[in-house]
Amino acid sequence: MRRYRLRAGLTQREVAGRTKLSVRALRDIEQGRVHSPQARSVARLTCALGLSEPEHDAVRAALRSRLAGQLDPGPLRIGVLGPLSVCHGDVPVEIQSVMQRCLLGLLAAQPGQVASHDEIVDALWGENPPRTCRKLVYVYIGRLRGRLEPERSLNAPCRVLRRRRNGYELAVDADQLDLARFDTLVARASVAQASGNTTVALDLLTRALRCWRGPALVDANERLRCHPAVVNASQRRLSAILTHADLAMALGHYAQAVAHLRPAVHGEPLHEALTARLMLGLAGCGEQAAALDLFTTLRTRLTEDLGIGPSAELRTAHVRVLRQQLQPVGFENSVWATPPANTR
Repeated sequence: MRRYRLRAGLTQREVAGRTKLSVRALRDIEQGRVHSPQARSVARLTCALGLSEPEHDAVRAALRSRLAGQLDPGPLRIGVLGPLSVCHGDVPVEIQSVMQRCLLGLLAAQPGQVASHDEIVDALWGENPPRTCRKLVYVYIGRLRGRLEPERSLNAPCRVLRRRRNGYELAVDADQLDLARFDTLVARASVAQASGNTTVALDLLTRALRCWRGPALVDANERLRCHPAVVNASQRRLSAILTHADLAMALGHYAQAVAHLRPAVHGEPLHEALTARLMLGLAGCGEQAAALDLFTTLRTRLTEDLGIGPSAELRTAHVRVLRQQLQPVGFENSVWATPPANTR
């Protein structure tokens, strides 16, 4: 519409005067903020701009196409395993408000569970919330609903962001939320592992770990990153990495184990169970010296920073690397639980 107006050499004010539209309404139509202007308004505009019949039809078709896109924005996808992300299909949804992003992150970190009003206020403002905090939460919820379900009519119930007696709940499934997909894949892997199907379990865990794009809600404020639900999700990731490493090395896929263990150890440098497995994985890849250096580095840090020595688990891995006994045994097994002799 703007292109046709400029072609006619008219200003927005001049067109508004001819069509009895406000300048603001015309500006909104030109900038795409009005997805379904009234037919009479479109007719007055096309007449004022001197559009031909084909051009008039093209404008109406473009408006219908835009409205169709608005009513069918594509499947909702929310990501919290890394920076917070929201998409409709392949189209990113921009949520610029820090408070709205924090609120959505809190709800998405515990899908299907109710976040109470007090919990939301604490995550958003901490110990010094404004007097109008509950009203602000209501405003943020309304705006998020518009972002998550743009096709929802004004009086229709919200399917995704639901109000509950004491708070709000994000109702999504594994196709809509990466955290839900991760948990589903891990649960399926556990069933496969219990059935003795190691290959299937390893494949499912590999797919689960690919859901992670970085630390959970890495772009959120510290209060949210330290929320129990976010911390628990991170712990579930570490548990999946440990199990994945055990299964991969049991099948002789040391490089596959190392690919997930190395960044995990970088993020958790004092985590002895991760380091123990990475040592075995590196040794299995022919990097025995790197595995031994890893042990020496962690032992030094434990001694100097914490005043403790390596755990039995770490010492057992060290001895196995030295003896090149790399065929892995589950770390929960008594063979791993018993420290080898003369290793301190």
